[in-house]
Amino acid sequence: MAFDFDIRTLFLAHSITTVVLTIAFITFWYHFRSISGPFYWAVSMAVISIGNLLVIARGHIPDFCSIVIANSLILAGFSFVLKGIRDFLDIKKGAVWEWLPVVIVFFHSCYYVFIRVDLIARIIVFSLAASFVVFRCAYLLYKNYKFGKAKFQGFTSAAFFIIAGVFFIRAVVTLLNIGVPESDSFLSFNSVTVVTEILGIAAYIALSIGLISLPGQRAMEELRLSSDLLTVANKDLMSSEERFRTLSEASFEGIIISEDGRILDVNNALVEMFGYDPIDFIGNQAKDFVVPEQQQEVLNRMMANIEEPYEINFVKKDGTVFPTEICCRRFTVNDRLVRVSAIRDLTERKKAEAEIKTLKGILPICANCKKIRDDKGYWSQVESYIKEYSEAEFSHSICPECAAKLYPGFDFDDA
Repeated sequence: MAFDFDIRTLFLAHSITTVVLTIAFITFWYHFRSISGPFYWAVSMAVISIGNLLVIARGHIPDFCSIVIANSLILAGFSFVLKGIRDFLDIKKGAVWEWLPVVIVFFHSCYYVFIRVDLIARIIVFSLAASFVVFRCAYLLYKNYKFGKAKFQGFTSAAFFIIAGVFFIRAVVTLLNIGVPESDSFLSFNSVTVVTEILGIAAYIALSIGLISLPGQRAMEELRLSSDLLTVANKDLMSSEERFRTLSEASFEGIIISEDGRILDVNNALVEMFGYDPIDFIGNQAKDFVVPEQQQEVLNRMMANIEEPYEINFVKKDGTVFPTEICCRRFTVNDRLVRVSAIRDLTERKKAEAEIKTLKGILPICANCKKIRDDKGYWSQVESYIKEYSEAEFSHSICPECAAKLYPGFDFDDA
């Protein structure tokens, strides 16, 4: 049965297919420019389209354009696919020498077009070169895909292997002189070219579907990994927060956790100390609970990251001003710099200190009467002076020596 296929029509159909795929890849790349690879896949389809159109124009344009340039562009298109796969998989090694087949086909076509005309030699060399480049695409994708067990990875690799196999079989059958063109024109009817072009159109469509699906599969895998990492991080964070909550609640001091001066959390001891509800603290500036005249001092210490304890006066909910000692430290929690402040109420200690009066330094005392001179120059009895400047009280009695002098013959032991 005779076939009446027009080879130019098949190449036109192939060109239309690659043009549509070029538009699809350009659109995909435009919306996902952050992903490496799709740009070169769009370039590859455009280059192959131009090569096919030059083949269709064979006989109407110079042979250098319709044969040498056309063959080189079609093979360069496959090399751009390979370049895109390398970028997509972040593979650097071996990228330069893989363009060698394009160079070989260019000079080989020049030789067998202008020096020694041989269509069969051109078909064999081009088919083997294309088979090598496409097989390289399949191999790199199959061996280096690292974004999970993606079904589209296997689908795309299979499409590459099929295209490589078709080119290899075409080279073999041409070498065996099976289905070769009956004339020196590649566009003359032959069954091998018909089958190759039909399979090529189908394979290009399947290949494009697979290539476009790979970034989506990669994004889904990266999203899954990010989700797993986030789950682990959340568990660690919850565990850390629980440990911190346990420690802070066990503390007898008030604890404030703040970021850039804004309160993130407080413990129960602080709530009881100030008399506020916890919600009254969250989101407010820590300095707002300090007496106005000391707020600037607090800000200065925060900005200077001073960690030494210092005393500061806070204001309770009922307006009571009370003294405290505050000690602050900075910590990094989940990449956030927070400030943890421990506050100790000094009210009771200040009261105790106020009740204690001590006499210090050198006291001017009369060598004869033993009176003491105060800061104003007045002389006072010893007991009066001590009572004035301390909390001591006197209970008067008499020592044995004085009793013997003042009351001779009186036995105080019997009194």
